[in-house]
Amino acid sequence: MINKIHSSGGTPGLPESHDTVPESLLPPVPHAAEFEALFSQAAAEIESRYGIAVTCGELSHPFTGHVDGSRIDLHKIMDPELRFFTLLHLFGHAVAWNTSEAARLFAQHEKLDPKGEDSGEREQYEKSANSYGLALLHSLGVFRLDQWLADWAAADRDYFLHFRLGGECGDQRRFFNPGQGPQIEPFKIPEFSPRVIISRYSS
Repeated sequence: MINKIHSSGGTPGLPESHDTVPESLLPPVPHAAEFEALFSQAAAEIESRYGIAVTCGELSHPFTGHVDGSRIDLHKIMDPELRFFTLLHLFGHAVAWNTSEAARLFAQHEKLDPKGEDSGEREQYEKSANSYGLALLHSLGVFRLDQWLADWAAADRDYFLHFRLGGECGDQRRFFNPGQGPQIEPFKIPEFSPRVIISRYSS
């Protein structure tokens, strides 16, 4: 299991503060039906263009998603917004694993020690996954959700920190703070042939 936490109260271990975006200036967040449509569009692109299977089914609690490099499984009973973010994030990890030996080695180490110390290496590992996820979002013609993705990436990071410090798994949305996430730069998605590399769960 892997995840993180976002707290605006100066929790030790969190990154330094950064410029934030007032909620009044943020683009409207899509409603559930729009997220469902975006999910379907992204899943179709991931399967047809990149050859990675996407399924929705039953996953054991508290896991919401699973990726192994060639397949992404998502819990069918999940908020449409969180399901869409999880798809983008796990797709990013699949890309990184298939194209970077460093990412593969880090993933293997993380699987053995999920509560290991945070490091700059972890930050880069997660950043690359979100950057590939953002590139996929842009490839679908969606550019208004950059800050939304950055905010969910921050929530995911902070939820993991919460878990690493001994916190219980729960509602990841409580760590979501609109306009607070550091901006993400999209990475060009390289050509690759997906293959099974390692199992990773997201909760």
